[in-house]
Amino acid sequence: SPIYQKDSDFEVFVDPDGSCHQYKELELNALNTVWNLMLDKPYNDGGAEHSGRTANPGDPFYYEVQHQKSATQVLSGSLNDPSQGATYSVEIAMAHSDTLAHLQAHNGGGESS
Repeated sequence: SPIYQKDSDFEVFVDPDGSCHQYKELELNALNTVWNLMLDKPYNDGGAEHSGRTANPGDPFYYEVQHQKSATQVLSGSLNDPSQGATYSVEIAMAHSDTLAHLQAHNGGGESS
């Protein structure tokens, strides 16, 4: 199941052409467990998740990044201890080749790739 259903996570949303189509989402938790997905259009408009969680390489619903780097560090507290909680930092490097992938022309939006 997705990270957000089990752990607190940090999420980044990237919509390069501002169309709410083919937007990318990156989620990671304090252990640096990463989940990348692309949403072809908003869920309310019948959108579907494209990710390595829902499909295998070669499948039209497969999406994964190739050049992303991430790191986390627990700054205080303890993981998996609700009485104490934890504070952690996140460092992310995202490549344009990943965030601009799969764009399609929407209302004058980005180019296909």
